[in-house]
Order: sequence, then structure tokens, then C-alpha cells
Amino acid sequence: VPFDAEALRATTGPAVAAVAARTCDGTVRPGTAFAVDDHHLVTTRTALAERVDDAGAGVDPEPWVRLGGESWVRGTVIGVVEQPNLAVIEVDKSLPRSLGWSEDRPAKDDWGAVVGFPARSDGGSELLAAKVTGATKGGETPSVNLQAAAAGRSGLGNMGAPFVDEDGKVQAMVVLADATGDAVVAQEASVLLDLSAGLIDNPAKKIDTSCAADSPQRLKVTWGLLLEHD
Repeated sequence: VPFDAEALRATTGPAVAAVAARTCDGTVRPGTAFAVDDHHLVTTRTALAERVDDAGAGVDPEPWVRLGGESWVRGTVIGVVEQPNLAVIEVDKSLPRSLGWSEDRPAKDDWGAVVGFPARSDGGSELLAAKVTGATKGGETPSVNLQAAAAGRSGLGNMGAPFVDEDGKVQAMVVLADATGDAVVAQEASVLLDLSAGLIDNPAKKIDTSCAADSPQRLKVTWGLLLEHD
């Protein structure tokens, strides 16, 4: 792997957060988000979705977010885009570090790293080295295929994780992860930068959801999750 993994982990780790999105049937969906300024994180809409099989079902409007070993905090979804797969979360707490966007598009045979929470949403983030194998065919959004250096570590919790270059700049965001193999699909940063900035500048007045943010169906499992870690 042609980069210093420890240095890259130290640079990116403080800016990457675990996300626990609560569905209306009482389950919790693990994901990853990354900070782009002092109070905003970017992730995928899918990571917050109440139903994976129904894009119109809505998202958890107030997911829980945790940076490294810190306490969980409540976030607020201020914008969602179905295509490309994108959502922005706002938090009141000032974030310790944010990631910049790379000006270079990921190219075939480039090495980088996925920084996310592939398993349980506790402890620190994991850095997974990955190589660009080429452009994803047939999609509406410019995306690349990545081959992870270790099979079985690109789990569903990596949805929304940044794919960074050797300098820790975001080149793409994971939108599809293989929990048992080594395949990852990531949307290119070139289509996310302006859209995410627009959502931050013009927050949505209403976020589509299937049940209220504080619905009992959501809270029961969420409190169990928080008690488990804290």
C-alpha cells in the first residue's frame, strides 16, 4: 500500500463518525458520515433510509452520531438527494476536524483508503486500503469500483464512508459495500461537492419520513444501543 496508514488514520479518524439511523420498525441501521465543516456531515441517503426496498419511504430525520470514542449526539438531517445518493446531517456540537475534497478524480489503479465503521458503531473508525479498478458501468452518477485489500471488512456500516487519497482528501463516498467480499462502489466527489454545499446553504424545510422522529418504534432500540456503548 503506497501510503502511511498510521498517518492517514490520524488525519482522517477525528473527522469520521459512526451513524445509527432508526427505522420505524424498531431496527437500527449502522452507517458512516464524514465532517465537511464545523457542524455538518455528509453520508448516503441509503444509510439513513427507513426501508432499503422503498426509496420513497423516507429517512430517519434525527439520527444519532458518534465521533470516535466520544458520546453519541443527536443530529438533524437538513437535506436529502436520491440521485446521487446523498444526505447532509447537522449537529449542534462543534466537530473537531473536517475533510477536504480532492480536486483529482479517482483513476484506475490508484490506491486510497475507505475510512468507516464497517461492523458495530463503537470505538474508532477503521481504515481499509482499497484500489480503484475502474469506472462503474451503467450508473447515472459517476462512480468507481474499488477492491479492498482485505475481504470481509467492507461491511454495511461503511455506507457513507469517505474514500480518501494519500493526503486524506475525499475522492469518493461509499454507496455499496460487500459485507463478505472485497468489492466496494463509491460515488465520485465531483458530483457531491456542490450538491452538499447547496444543501448546507439551503436546508430543507421538511424531510420525508414514515413516522415521527421521536416515535416509540424508534426509541426503544436506540436507547438499548446507547446504553450498550455508554
